[in-house]
Amino acid sequence: MFFRAVCHYPRLHVRPFFTFRRTLDRTSLHRPFYARPWFVALALLPIAASGAWYWYTYNTFPPEARRPLRIAMVNHYYSDAPEKAIEYYEKAIEMCQQCGLSPNSAEVTGIKLRLAELYELKLNRPFNAIRTFMEVLGPYGSVVQGDEKEKGTKLKKAIGIAQRIGDICRGVEDWEGAEAFYEWSVKTMLGLHQDPPSYIPRNLDTSALERPAHVEFLSDAELYSHTQQSRYNVSPHPVGTTPPAPQKNLQHAPWASVSDLGASLEALAGVYAIKGWNDLALSLYFRALSLLPADTSLARTTRTCRQAIVSNNIAESFASLGRVPEAEEWARKALKDADSVPEEECSDCAAVVECNLGMITEMKGEFKDSIKHYLKCRERSANIKFLDGVRMAREGLDRSRSKLRDTS
Repeated sequence: MFFRAVCHYPRLHVRPFFTFRRTLDRTSLHRPFYARPWFVALALLPIAASGAWYWYTYNTFPPEARRPLRIAMVNHYYSDAPEKAIEYYEKAIEMCQQCGLSPNSAEVTGIKLRLAELYELKLNRPFNAIRTFMEVLGPYGSVVQGDEKEKGTKLKKAIGIAQRIGDICRGVEDWEGAEAFYEWSVKTMLGLHQDPPSYIPRNLDTSALERPAHVEFLSDAELYSHTQQSRYNVSPHPVGTTPPAPQKNLQHAPWASVSDLGASLEALAGVYAIKGWNDLALSLYFRALSLLPADTSLARTTRTCRQAIVSNNIAESFASLGRVPEAEEWARKALKDADSVPEEECSDCAAVVECNLGMITEMKGEFKDSIKHYLKCRERSANIKFLDGVRMAREGLDRSRSKLRDTS
């Protein structure tokens, strides 16, 4: 089994696939308190945040909603029993609506987003989180007419919510749900806007809505705006073939950023790869890779590490299609990029690529080389306490050494 760099996006911003572990300057722990002004600033942050939230609720929400909302916030963020916040969030929503605020107003949707976050991150209730996020997604993501700037702002928020839902679906291995919301995000950023998916995740009560038909693949015609008129007549690349790296630039909506589009393409490609549609995954990975040079929101080293991660995923997809030479080529490109970045910033990626190179050379019957790569993977993984990397390297070493003995 190959390692794939898996993405988790809270959106809307690009988040690294790996958690970059940075070395702690231990000498700083022994400095006197007054020599660390940042510590004082950090200590004051909760007080400042509480004051800002008190001012915001006092000036924004109806008086009847302020008290339950503050109680909800305290229970959500500062209590050992965050589930108590549910009752007060719902009470605050009820009070807002009784005072004349629309269910789609910024105040009500803001409270619902807090409630969804509570379900997702604090209470580990993914299906409740999805249902609550979808209550907000509908109004934000529906096709609307009017001012383009306002429309773009709403759609950008909608994409962030849709990607969040996709992440949750992915976390519970509901690949159809993840595919539906990631694909809607990509299409919307390319200007092919439709209403959001009316989708009920599996294991969730389906009495309200029916699960829709399978979402059709993105085609080249949908990815490039100048061929939109024929998109319904263009079929995906046939299984068993690999589309070439695109030479044209993707035409995204003016309000969408290159960074967000690239992240969404990678997320959707990851789902395709997990479902075994590696030819389709390759098409999107190549397009995401082609966007990276234009992504000025990333620092140079971060961009290089992202390039290494996408190249590793391309190698994984090639290997899954049985195209070992291409897999090795892209894995070596990934390792070269990962090694060109300061170690602490891309160390996870480098360890993963070493393991994948071990698997590729093992597939080629080059067991001495595979042993070398597995040893490097084990060393790199141990240095950063990457336990999955250590385990995979150990298993690969056992296999390669056994095969080497059998062929001797």
